[in-house]
Amino acid sequence: MELARLPVRRIALRLGEGIDSTLLVLMLALSMLGLLALFSASYENPARVASQLMNLAVALAAMWLVAQLPPQTMMRFAVPAYVIGLAFLIAVGLFGDVVNGARRWLHVGVTLRR
Repeated sequence: MELARLPVRRIALRLGEGIDSTLLVLMLALSMLGLLALFSASYENPARVASQLMNLAVALAAMWLVAQLPPQTMMRFAVPAYVIGLAFLIAVGLFGDVVNGARRWLHVGVTLRR
């Protein structure tokens, strides 16, 4: 029975390798405080908190994936990513939707229903 759990334990150790546990605990504690504040401010609406928790999980997964990239790879893509970011900012200024007198968001043809 112990041998069956060995590969799972090895995989878990490999995935958690190099993670600063103190920083992770502090970040999760702050996130939980934020979720509690959201729950209180949203008139105890669990659907809103669940949606935010899903966003948090996606963000954590994205942060972990980016942290697995070698620094040289990130340096190679830094300038193109910066130029693309500036292009998007200019595009919002020129083509963004106007809502309540403020120009924001690029309309890409997808509408989300809530």
